[in-house]
Amino acid sequence: LANALIEFDIPLIYCSLEMSAVSMMDRLLSKRLQIPYSDIVNPGEDYEAILARIEAEKTELLQNKRFRLSEDPEMSISTLSKHIKKFQTEIGQKYCIVIIDLVSMMPDFTKFMNGANFAQGIEVAINRLSSVAKSLGVHILGVLQLGKTSEPERALNDIKDIMAYRPTKAQIKNAHAWIERPRYVLTSFRPKYYAEASLPQEVVDEMDDIMEVSVLKQNNSNLKTVQALFIGEYFSIEPFEEK
Repeated sequence: LANALIEFDIPLIYCSLEMSAVSMMDRLLSKRLQIPYSDIVNPGEDYEAILARIEAEKTELLQNKRFRLSEDPEMSISTLSKHIKKFQTEIGQKYCIVIIDLVSMMPDFTKFMNGANFAQGIEVAINRLSSVAKSLGVHILGVLQLGKTSEPERALNDIKDIMAYRPTKAQIKNAHAWIERPRYVLTSFRPKYYAEASLPQEVVDEMDDIMEVSVLKQNNSNLKTVQALFIGEYFSIEPFEEK
């Protein structure tokens, strides 16, 4: 998503609370240059051949005034608001998209005042985040991890068993608090991820690495699931025609 926004010249602030800026940039370069991620982080003998391309692309990204990458692990909602306002001034326009990965790591969602319980604290913080988006005229995309219920507790014997782990709202811990305010809720699911850990190798080898993206909530249309091809070595999610 971040790469597509950059390609379409849509102003983007990417807040990577969990991952370092270096790791995030390596993944972005792998995606944009179609160079296997492993070749970037574990350089081989032919690294010199791709180094010039990597450096040129990195320089272009860093000089792109409409793309901002932050790795501040203590990014609060109030600090984020200041970042957005500064970014809007620098690019000379109001609208931008803000991605927060992981939104659950923001201090506002982990440190609560006045004896609020976890769900109440999340609801207060998500309302504040929604208010920032509305008042500043931006869209905010928050990334969450599913709870432990999304991980198999028993052996998986076939594809049917794997499909039982397709994400649902219930697998989002404190789901009501998290998804009441957002206008869209999307989940992703890769059956092959589970197959690699459970099924015979010959079965895995015959599987395409399909990612399902499901819309669990939206206000403007019907709920649906679309499929794409996941290419792990480039961090690519590519649309495809099933036929």
